Amino acid sequence: MSSRRRARRRMGCPNCGDFDWDQLQSNPFDVFFSYPDKIAHTASEGCATCGILLNALQHCYPYVFDKPEEYRLGFHGFEGPMRWDLFHPGEDIRAVSRTNRFIELFSRRGDYCPWDEVGAADHFNFDLESAIQQAHVWLESCRNNHPKCAAQYAGTLPSRVVQIIPQNNAADALNPPKVKLHETAKGETGQYITLSHCWGKNPIITTKTTNIDQYKNEIPWAELSKTFKDAIIFAGLMGVESIWIDSLCIIQNSAEDWSAEAVKMASYYCNSEFTIAATASNDGAGGL
Repeated sequence: MSSRRRARRRMGCPNCGDFDWDQLQSNPFDVFFSYPDKIAHTASEGCATCGILLNALQHCYPYVFDKPEEYRLGFHGFEGPMRWDLFHPGEDIRAVSRTNRFIELFSRRGDYCPWDEVGAADHFNFDLESAIQQAHVWLESCRNNHPKCAAQYAGTLPSRVVQIIPQNNAADALNPPKVKLHETAKGETGQYITLSHCWGKNPIITTKTTNIDQYKNEIPWAELSKTFKDAIIFAGLMGVESIWIDSLCIIQNSAEDWSAEAVKMASYYCNSEFTIAATASNDGAGGL
């Protein structure tokens, strides 16, 4: 154990300083849990690490503090960056090891960081064209250098995806693509991406039993949130024709469909070409 880890663990914070990283790495299903209100309390008492977690929660998921008893923050020792997932108390992390509500902690590459477990990341400030170019570079790197990523290329599609049909060979806010809900055949393969987003307090467009037939023909572009529009345009610019969005690809007022699809959500994210994370937006109006 490094001196940094020993020094931090001596702080004895019950919300962030008592987990055993080495034990978590050897047994990834040993999970350290805390609650948003407890993190806020220990942060107010001077815990620097809880302060970082508190700032991240306030920025990404401020709504958890409205009903903090309905959420818990789980840290587990899977390889990769330091990641904390938001769970409802009834959810079992052993069955759902990843959620679409999470925070990842990074330091800027080259900057000093007192925690070994926090990964380093490069900072980019690109215009859209440069961002698309860089995303293509990263995607090709994944395909060429990561065996698991290459194996997932053009894999089995989810039960439903939103199809993106460009109009006039362009896709932007002034010339949006046509989008429609596609119910896939069993075993149908193809490329798709996923969107991780915060629903927020304001209503967003959803698929229901009353509109699913309409959406199979076309989903009204004007009714999509800014986050959905941005994600669809980005997907089109990346050359991807399908995107999985939970509110559109699961029938929201059907308990039967929810039951069937909920158990597949983790695999949908894991098997997608990549995931767009709308981390800067608290609701659908924020965009990417």
